[in-house]
Amino acid sequence: MTTALVAPAPTRLWTPSRVLVTRSAAERPHGRRVVARLEAAGVSDIELLPGDRLPNLRGDGDRAAFMAAKQTMAVVVPPPSKRRLQPIPPSAAGRSPPAPPRAARRGRRSRRPATPTRWPSST
Repeated sequence: MTTALVAPAPTRLWTPSRVLVTRSAAERPHGRRVVARLEAAGVSDIELLPGDRLPNLRGDGDRAAFMAAKQTMAVVVPPPSKRRLQPIPPSAAGRSPPAPPRAARRGRRSRRPATPTRWPSST
């Protein structure tokens, strides 16, 4: 029995229609390489911002603003306080199950009775 290998379908790469580049990102070598690759990809609307703040993406309504944001790429540099590497906590899949209650760990039954105690009626 022979099985034919089927090549996966080609994926469509996303190309932004508008690119905003902050001043700090444009000054760095990596930012310049990103801008050069975008120009080579045919992106015509590349805006070099005078500062490090991104402008609001407004539209005629919420839907238009959302669509403008989805078609926009921002090339930015984080502030120095955010550039420090932070460890990533392990996933929940690697954790051991939670420990059983203390009474079960000691091999004893808990002191609380399973059913509530009934007091004799005073009649």
